[in-house]
Amino acid sequence: MKLSDFNLQPRGTSVHFDVYRAANSVCTSLGTFNIDLVLHEVPRLPIDQRLIDEAGILKEAIKNDFDALYAMIYTAYKWAAENQKWFEMFDLPNDLSYNTLSEIVTGGTISIERDLTNKDFKYHSVVHVSQPWDEEHGLHFLRTDSRWERHDY
Repeated sequence: MKLSDFNLQPRGTSVHFDVYRAANSVCTSLGTFNIDLVLHEVPRLPIDQRLIDEAGILKEAIKNDFDALYAMIYTAYKWAAENQKWFEMFDLPNDLSYNTLSEIVTGGTISIERDLTNKDFKYHSVVHVSQPWDEEHGLHFLRTDSRWERHDY
């Protein structure tokens, strides 16, 4: 990936950071994954090569190792579906097969964040997955040592 792949997105009224979105997303069996660079610094600093490199690494990981990520998403769905009342309340199916999960999971975002003011997490990369059984929190995955790990905030 390169700098020209990313475009600054308009800020909403409650957004206190800049988001640069890649023109090309990653298409998967669970929908589209946007690729975002998120910059928390004020004043705005330029995008650096580390952000771009990490975006490329995660883009390739999604493309080349999506089966492992899909399995983890399905496991999260099955665990949540055990609470039938919760799923009934939101009118969600709790009996989807492995191959029909795409009926309710609709993609997500590859997010590479930078906050040079944060001494512990200057750079943070995560894959957010959109899913309806816990929209407020979502599912988050890190890529470490060439494998996916579930990450809870």
